[in-house]
Amino acid sequence: MIRIQHTYAKLDTLHTTLLLQLKDLPEIIYYGERLRDAEDYSYFGSGTDGAPLSSADDVCSNACVLSSSGDGSNRETMLHIVAADGSGTLRPVLFDAKVQKGKPLFQSSLPSSYGESESLILCYKDSIGLEIIQYFTVFKDSDVIATSVRLRNTGEKSVHIRRCMSLQLDLGKGDWEAVTLDGASQRERCPHRTLLRGGSLSAASFAGLSSNAHNPYVIARNRSNRGGCIACNLVWSGNHRQIFDLSPLSGLRLLSGINDYLFNYKLDPSETFEAPEAVFVRGEEETEVCEQMRAFAAEHIVRGEWKKKVRPILINSWEGFLFSFDQKKLMEFCRRAAQVGIELFVLDDGWFGKRDDDTCSLGDWKVNRQKMGGTLREFADKVRKSGLMFGIWMEPEMISKDSDLFRAHPEYVLSVPQKETMEIRHQRVLDLTNPKVRQYMIEAISSVVEESGASYLKWDCNRGIFDLPGAEELFYRYTLGLYEVLDTITKKYPKLLIESCASGGNRYDLGMLCFTPQIWASDNTDARSRLAIQEGTLYGYPQSSMGAHVGASPNPHTFNSSSPDTRFSVASAGAFGYECDITALSEEMLETVRAQVVFYKQWREVMQFGRYYRTDSVFDGEASGWIFVSEDKSRAVAVVALPEKGCSAIPFRARFQGLDPNALYEVSSRPQKGAVPVFFKAYGDALCHGNIRLGNLFTESEMHEYSNQVVTRMFTFTRIG
Repeated sequence: MIRIQHTYAKLDTLHTTLLLQLKDLPEIIYYGERLRDAEDYSYFGSGTDGAPLSSADDVCSNACVLSSSGDGSNRETMLHIVAADGSGTLRPVLFDAKVQKGKPLFQSSLPSSYGESESLILCYKDSIGLEIIQYFTVFKDSDVIATSVRLRNTGEKSVHIRRCMSLQLDLGKGDWEAVTLDGASQRERCPHRTLLRGGSLSAASFAGLSSNAHNPYVIARNRSNRGGCIACNLVWSGNHRQIFDLSPLSGLRLLSGINDYLFNYKLDPSETFEAPEAVFVRGEEETEVCEQMRAFAAEHIVRGEWKKKVRPILINSWEGFLFSFDQKKLMEFCRRAAQVGIELFVLDDGWFGKRDDDTCSLGDWKVNRQKMGGTLREFADKVRKSGLMFGIWMEPEMISKDSDLFRAHPEYVLSVPQKETMEIRHQRVLDLTNPKVRQYMIEAISSVVEESGASYLKWDCNRGIFDLPGAEELFYRYTLGLYEVLDTITKKYPKLLIESCASGGNRYDLGMLCFTPQIWASDNTDARSRLAIQEGTLYGYPQSSMGAHVGASPNPHTFNSSSPDTRFSVASAGAFGYECDITALSEEMLETVRAQVVFYKQWREVMQFGRYYRTDSVFDGEASGWIFVSEDKSRAVAVVALPEKGCSAIPFRARFQGLDPNALYEVSSRPQKGAVPVFFKAYGDALCHGNIRLGNLFTESEMHEYSNQVVTRMFTFTRIG
């Protein structure tokens, strides 16, 4: 997979080659479709090939994988290091290049990808005694390449790291477009396209979370006739920054890593600093790199008991009751859920301390016996006797001022002396840089899991970090502390399914996916909103990781009302469940839910782990649509969603993707109230390339009864010949 010959390092993936020329600063001389081995690659050229440069501002224009301040480039650089004498010029020189089987392990608690692989190790040194070690790992079964950087101080004086990005790719000239996943709470990860015309574009987070504003997953798309797309992501859950820097002389530089906002890490003699791992992939089309990244996350990031295990259908108490419940209400809730075939009950906020609202008790993870009618174990056992698995909500990183924990240990809180500590949602942040706090957190989570026998843990985080003691290293060390706790808990309880949540989708990233195989995509469960949120999420993350639930109607966030079938079709695109008061549903509605659950169980392996294809985009046209196809292409499930009714228009027609062109399929629509059934047989080539008549998807009852005009139809495909 990796070959060093003469002055070249050739990194081969399944279908691509990254070719480096090993100079003092290695240069990218080729990145594209896989090349056969050769003795000489000098015909690619490097640098400026001796051409004189008229600009005094960009005298270094070589396509490199590493750069530093003071290197002669008028561009954003990968490293900013300040030496003990205050100087900021770094001139690293490559002194060793070697190949090793497998990939290096981090010494810290940083998570990373895994799998059968081979790594290129590039070692540089600067005269101040700073050693830079850069890793590139290729995997046997993927086109994705992982890279990371470590800095070791071999000198006699401390240095300060002001910036250490994990990835640099100099991609050259072209008609470049940046694709970023941006948004806010309840409208997370919507793709935006920015045509690059010069200067820098940054996607970054600043509040200690990977953020709902700008996800660390980005794409650089070359729209010129030479084309190609590069997608990259970061295995990191804290502040991040992705930079698209377009030089008129040298073309596009793509950087990804920790955000250097307030970052000033002191590296003492003999110490090592580790930057998080970045992953990147090249393909000819945007859909290709997205597919590669989803597959890589599913195979090389998600791990453990739940890696390829179907996710249980859950129902959560939050939208049904908020804080207002008791044992009687909850047990009736569970009884109804079990009757319709739901598999997992999740007890959300309100079960502990004096928690009847959000003003108190975070940190006091002891059951409210009066509210729950006994111990946590007794209640959980009753849930299991009703036929459901038991799951529970915690917000382990937070603390209320009105709590026994705060009264006993005010020093556990992130705070700045003589400054008023910021409260958001009546809560403060625990200091995970403190080993005593981490130990408390591990003990608190362990106590709840063991006492309840929980099968599932919803790990919430509802605010960012804005009290900044020791700010220069705080964000980095906080995230390492979080990973240490998560690593301990997942190893201690390997069968526990943990779903990460951060005010909905505020921490949806590869770092969390290393520990939590599910992430709640958004608190917004409205079907119309979710079409956009889920499509954006599936640009880079597998559908099995995406928490998606049927919410109440009208929706508590948008106040839109949607039909039960529409809400089900949209939510079935992810790890599926319900967010509503099931005890308030009519018998007719309960029967509808039962039919949904039966259908989902029949097809969930395909929907959770099949290959995902986007057939229509909610951002581009009149429809939204997707299809999940099993690996052997024998079964598939598709959804067509129309956001509004077109008057005086021919009914919408669809085409599908990913099916075997030579196979004969039986196609049928899932039964829906008021909808004309669709049933026919067709070969895969016709289904993939033709425009298939589906009839009028709108029904009069839906148009009159529900304010949200979104309508959906779900289709199944079964190979019969």
